[in-house]
Amino acid sequence: MGISVEFQLAPVSKGQRGGVDPTLTETDEKQLADAGFRCIRLVFSPNELNSTTNPDTVDAGRVSVLLRTIEDARQVGLSVIVAPRLHRKDFGTAASTLGRLAGLLGNTDVNTTFLELCSEPLNMDADAWQIVEGSWVSSIRQNMPRHTLIVRAGGKDGPNDLLAFPPLDDRNLVYAFQYFEPTSFTGQWLADSPLQEADKVTLPYPATVGDIVPLISNLSDSQKDWAMQYGRERWDSTKLSETMRPIGDWSRSQKVRVLCDGFGVSQKVTASNRAKYFQDLKGALNDAGIGWTLSEYVGARGVYSGAPGVRSADSGVLAALGLSG
Repeated sequence: MGISVEFQLAPVSKGQRGGVDPTLTETDEKQLADAGFRCIRLVFSPNELNSTTNPDTVDAGRVSVLLRTIEDARQVGLSVIVAPRLHRKDFGTAASTLGRLAGLLGNTDVNTTFLELCSEPLNMDADAWQIVEGSWVSSIRQNMPRHTLIVRAGGKDGPNDLLAFPPLDDRNLVYAFQYFEPTSFTGQWLADSPLQEADKVTLPYPATVGDIVPLISNLSDSQKDWAMQYGRERWDSTKLSETMRPIGDWSRSQKVRVLCDGFGVSQKVTASNRAKYFQDLKGALNDAGIGWTLSEYVGARGVYSGAPGVRSADSGVLAALGLSG
């Protein structure tokens, strides 16, 4: 049970952990542990560790912030997934970047610190991606021979991509995927959704056509078609379980561990519907033996709000996840 944090290393004049504001304070970490989370996933740009005067070297202060954050988390009972955000343009230097990061993390606790090779899908062909990712694992293993690493499938990083991905030749790996289906529900009122706040409509979950029809009379024809398609798909706990079950079967047949390291719902969705979705997806993941981390700590799909050190939780979502706020 984990949560992803957009971790910042932007320097400020004063702040915790050596004059850097990491957006995640010791108070925040303890709050997450007290709520029942077991893991935080730190998502950040590895370039933020570089010196501003010499980009070819790391900034000792920023490295100290990262390591202190990891140790503070361990002290309150949280494991940490270090998840650098890489892009396709970074491929040429990714192996060396990850190898250097592994060197910085090499002395961390192997039982509570995990390195994820990249935080997001890179939409790369699965065969080519397997070769690239395998080379990155080899580079990292020079400095982290015993730590568990987290890898991901190619393509769009969904369940089907994972099911088609042959495991790499390393037994101490966790295989990650992300899941935001149905985006018609989970992405409502976000930037790329056909349904925006001005429409004054939110789609429910679970949903059938009968649930949708009374809501859409004032929408455009294209929006109605989109909403009706969502209703026809009949998303509910059964459908979520049917999606996750094959992944659990794959995990057991391949003798590997699997993690859903990204799922969430727009904060604009009706609170009871949002909580119900979280409850059902958590149940589907647990039943399939799949670990999970939420996609956002704060933000459009976040479950916390407020400033660092004084965050408040969406208690309905935490309760749906079996946590406390």
